[in-house]
Amino acid sequence: MKLEHINILLRPRTPWEAIDLGRIMMIAWHKDVWKAWSITYLAFGIFLLLVLWKHQAIALTLIWWLKPFSDRALLFAMSRSLFGTPTTFGDVWRSLPGLFRNTGLISALTFRRFSMRRSLLIPVWQLEGQTGRTASQRCNVLAARIHNPAVWLTTFCANMSLFLMVSLIIFINLLVPQGHEGIFNINDLVAGTLSPGNHFVLGSIYMVAESIVEPFYLASGFALYLNRRSEIEGWDIELAFRQMSVRKAGE
Repeated sequence: MKLEHINILLRPRTPWEAIDLGRIMMIAWHKDVWKAWSITYLAFGIFLLLVLWKHQAIALTLIWWLKPFSDRALLFAMSRSLFGTPTTFGDVWRSLPGLFRNTGLISALTFRRFSMRRSLLIPVWQLEGQTGRTASQRCNVLAARIHNPAVWLTTFCANMSLFLMVSLIIFINLLVPQGHEGIFNINDLVAGTLSPGNHFVLGSIYMVAESIVEPFYLASGFALYLNRRSEIEGWDIELAFRQMSVRKAGE
């Protein structure tokens, strides 16, 4: 890893500062990140909603369950942006087969699907290539001092996604003329009598909310990971010595 090529300022940060750094990273890298998100989550989600038109609840469940795969596409783009390498749609497409292998995807879709610190630990499998007990030990080391911030990050983003979804539903219902039924009726939803069309709209709203929140969530988790590694391995000190060496050589 060539630390001198990293596009963020390496310095000691608190976990909360690191989470805010993730927000800044996402804003700066949004074009490349959105390419990865659109070619995986959005394209696949719309495909499922259309193919399973009469089984929208199943489609929505699959969209939610398979989100860790899209997260790996996001991390692929972010890890390239970290070193100033742009990402094209072709790059994302060519990376997809590799994202199925050696990235901890199977565990992420099974017993780690409900992990509250998943955004922090995805890089352990995907970027470091750790597996098995070694990966578990590595995760414990990384999360030793930042477990609570990682959990709070997941909690906040999950609630923010729900808040955005409800807000969008209310907003759309407000646009419906008086005397007409809105797209969402809690009684119909509970009774399972929503029409496929209304289910499709609800599924689309869910995807919009997730598309706003999830990239920021993963970027903040990635920033937490980078900050923790910098703290453990002294990246900022190493980079400072390298810069001193370069200046001295130029004298």
